[in-house]
Amino acid sequence: MSNSLEFFRGLNRTSVMRFLSAAFFVVTLTSASPATAQIRVACVGDSITYGATIHPLKGNSYPDNLQTLLGPNYVVGNLDSSYGHSGTTMLKLGDNPYWNVSEFTTSTNFNANKYVIMLGTNDSKPYNWTPYGQNYMTNYADMIAHYRAVPSHPIVYICLCLPVFKDGAYNISASNIENYINPDIRTIAASTNTILIDTHTPFVGHPEYFSDGVHPNATGARILAQTIYNAIYP
Repeated sequence: MSNSLEFFRGLNRTSVMRFLSAAFFVVTLTSASPATAQIRVACVGDSITYGATIHPLKGNSYPDNLQTLLGPNYVVGNLDSSYGHSGTTMLKLGDNPYWNVSEFTTSTNFNANKYVIMLGTNDSKPYNWTPYGQNYMTNYADMIAHYRAVPSHPIVYICLCLPVFKDGAYNISASNIENYINPDIRTIAASTNTILIDTHTPFVGHPEYFSDGVHPNATGARILAQTIYNAIYP
């Protein structure tokens, strides 16, 4: 103790203050260990996002696979279905608008840091596309703006529709997707400065990745998750 007092007596006031400041800085560095906040991801979409036809669903949907790929520093909201709702459309006047389902509200309230939107397959149905298809791009831009406005100020990603290998299944039109909807999504991405994820190309020529020509099977869900992971990580 006497040695410590002699040390401080030998220092002028400025030296003492510098010494104490340095010591405080070292203590602060060694004692502070703030937990790393998880990055929240919301997967917005229809039955493809939900994981329809995949059995067992738990652990095998594309959002579940995405969570595995992203690891513990990320949390994908509402796993096993994420914010996917079967049969939904982007079109506000479609037969089952995503705007009207509970997942639209819960995904918004999740306040994600990243939103991944994949909607358009059900919009291709002739009774949706023929009368209302001209509204698709406007409605899509509205949804992008909606999610961008949540308090987290997230990054929004939009996905191309997957190929359809069984035209007419569930009333889905492969030609409307190829000729109108996917080109519209590309246009929306450019006009709104939104990151586009090409979730179409990895599936072209691979009907074996689908259970019914429309919905990815477990293998397809893993490929879809990997494609999205490559786009949103880190």
